[in-house]
Amino acid sequence: MSDSTYENYPFSIVCLSTIQTIASYAIGAFIFYLAVGFWLALLYIFLCIALFWMAMWFRCSYCYYYGKKCPTGLGNLCKSLFQKGDSAEFGNPKNVKPVAVPSFTLMFLPLIVGLIYVIVSFSWLLLLSLIAYFVVTVNAGFLLRKNLLCKSCKQGEIGCPAYKGMKGEKS
Repeated sequence: MSDSTYENYPFSIVCLSTIQTIASYAIGAFIFYLAVGFWLALLYIFLCIALFWMAMWFRCSYCYYYGKKCPTGLGNLCKSLFQKGDSAEFGNPKNVKPVAVPSFTLMFLPLIVGLIYVIVSFSWLLLLSLIAYFVVTVNAGFLLRKNLLCKSCKQGEIGCPAYKGMKGEKS
């Protein structure tokens, strides 16, 4: 993907990635709030926080960027919470599946719930929130990963299913 990798990601990339992630979860929570109310929006936020915990446990602790400035900003935080694992195990399905399934579920839930409620009880605010969510989460998220985050990732060279997928290779 790239000729050079980062030992520590630049602060600007970490900030951009963090802003995109927080905006995605905030818009997703707002969609839940508009569609099904405060308590389920709060539950969605709790599940997003739990996903971060799971990501650090199953992914970050095995990543090359453990204890370093990684594109998600979790590498340093992970070091204070979990022991380092073997970076070669990063792509092991036992470390991928427990995070991938909830991650994709949390990504698509606001779209599904929002679409159902736009059809059942149309609201311009909800429709605009869905469009914003799609742009920020799906489009920007995948473009950011492919063109900025994964492109210069040292863990990708060691072994990462997403990195291989971005290059068009099979895991």
